[in-house]
Amino acid sequence: MDNSGLKIISVVSARSGVGKTSFISSLVEKLSRTGLSVAVIKHIHHGFPDIDESKDTERMYLSGAKIAVAYGRETSLILVRNASLEKIIEALELLAGRVDIIIAEGFRGQVTGEKVFLISDISDVEECLRVKDEGSLIAVIATSSNIDSRLVEERGCGPLLTINDGLNLVYNMIVNSVSQPGG
Repeated sequence: MDNSGLKIISVVSARSGVGKTSFISSLVEKLSRTGLSVAVIKHIHHGFPDIDESKDTERMYLSGAKIAVAYGRETSLILVRNASLEKIIEALELLAGRVDIIIAEGFRGQVTGEKVFLISDISDVEECLRVKDEGSLIAVIATSSNIDSRLVEERGCGPLLTINDGLNLVYNMIVNSVSQPGG
């Protein structure tokens, strides 16, 4: 998918439970404090897990509605059936007005843009190398202190950053790119 002109960063890993959501939450909090408009998309591999059939909006969606919306003044929930990623991104821009950055959790091969790889175990290096070969890998971040950074770097998937250093690096890259003309 070509999302020309729109800044998107994907945070990816070899598997679930590595810390992508925690990393993204910290990054969004930090970016939002600077006044940037941030949108987040999470890739769900196995269907939508949190539909509560006792709630009216979810019941309407489950009954076959193409789109079901729960609207509130401060928060709304939109469930959309069979929408392409491109259409979701267009909708994000329409709903949020100007979006400075979209952070995608997952979507490794589906989104054009820069990627951050989170590594929790030395066995993740092979997947990290695949992501690196796809191009646009901007950071490799350890989510565990038990990883030997020397081994990761020797295998060609480094340098390995700590969570804090990686968070600061990605934050600064986003802030700098958004503040650039045309960024």
